Amino acid sequence: MHGNNARGTSASNEAISIVGTKTFEIVGSAVHDNGEEGIDAKYEAADGLIHDNQVWGNRGPNIYLDSATNLTVTHNQVWGATEASKSGIGLAVEDYSTTRRLSGITVSDNVVRDNVGAGIDFWVESSGQLSDVTITGNKLGGNKRGAITYNTDSLSAITVRANTFGDGNTPPAAHPGVTLLGNVTGVIPQVTTALLGSGTSSGPGTSSGPGSRPGSSAEDQ
Repeated sequence: MHGNNARGTSASNEAISIVGTKTFEIVGSAVHDNGEEGIDAKYEAADGLIHDNQVWGNRGPNIYLDSATNLTVTHNQVWGATEASKSGIGLAVEDYSTTRRLSGITVSDNVVRDNVGAGIDFWVESSGQLSDVTITGNKLGGNKRGAITYNTDSLSAITVRANTFGDGNTPPAAHPGVTLLGNVTGVIPQVTTALLGSGTSSGPGTSSGPGSRPGSSAEDQ
């Protein structure tokens, strides 16, 4: 899926939904102002890449991985999710899943800022396991409920490494099942303004269009 502009402020469901799909890519999309999730890969979706997108202003989470395996979320700009109980990037296991498992996830080199909820969060609806998740190289700032939050104890082999926190966000505290390595505080870049089709961002920054990498110059779930 490439270059989509998913917009619909009255929608009550996700804009882009990947359900049980094996091997997929979402790139270069501006996904904004939708009634629920922006990009949602769920229910045994596997072997996917979500990269170089701009995702903002959705009720949230802006990007949501639910009971998925072997996914990479990288070089996205993610901001301004509007629901306080939802995050910029959500990692979850819902009861609709047959496996009740999320694993093999990498979240790297994203800018995640100014969400009304958390920047990145972990959540399990009633039972399940989140394991083998690496969060690295991200820049998180201005997220109202914290940069990275754990709303479950069903975590194992979670690594939070070499992320930068700022604009009121700080590195997360220790938590069972989570390894923290080399996280720092620093400057969090502003997001760029997207212009794709008829959709225009309300976010701060200068225009460079979808596909430019963040920081480059030119639950009720």
